[in-house]
Amino acid sequence: KDLSEGLNYVRKSAFIKSLLVFYSLFSFLIVPAAFLSPLMVARSFGEEVWRLTANEMTFFGGSIIGGFIIASWGGFKNKIYTVGFSCIGFGVMTVLLGVSKVFIIYLIMMFITGIFMPIFNSPAITLILEKEEQDMQGRIFSLVQIVSTSVMPFGMLIFGPAADVFKIELTLVITGVLMCVTGVWVFYNRDFKG
Repeated sequence: KDLSEGLNYVRKSAFIKSLLVFYSLFSFLIVPAAFLSPLMVARSFGEEVWRLTANEMTFFGGSIIGGFIIASWGGFKNKIYTVGFSCIGFGVMTVLLGVSKVFIIYLIMMFITGIFMPIFNSPAITLILEKEEQDMQGRIFSLVQIVSTSVMPFGMLIFGPAADVFKIELTLVITGVLMCVTGVWVFYNRDFKG
């Protein structure tokens, strides 16, 4: 019943509809950077444990710094612009991950990529809290969670096998460019205005 009520509410809210589409695209495009980067490190830089550990630690270290940045800065006045900006930033960094040939440079790029994660998530959550009816927020958060967690496995069904056909670096470049396009779309989508 709650899920049905949430879906009915989404149908009437252009903002939430667009936000769910945006989340779906972002969650799909983030799959190679999120799940295939350890495989890329092993194939392109070496399989040593310390390399894979450094790959994970730099991303999460960047996320911590990003959390401090968004907490102190607060983002742009229109929070959806912060979401779009961070999506573009994440896309640019994903492209740079794909073209990095030196491992230390790759780790720096991974660290900066991590910075954009909380800058993306925090304003998106705040937007839902600010713009939607209080008694519907739980249902909307549930739908956002369902969308993001269902799209990622679908992305792995596509990008996982593709990693055995195409270089992961190429996949990162393509998805990074598409993330930038998705981020730019946020600035021109009328449903996000105001």
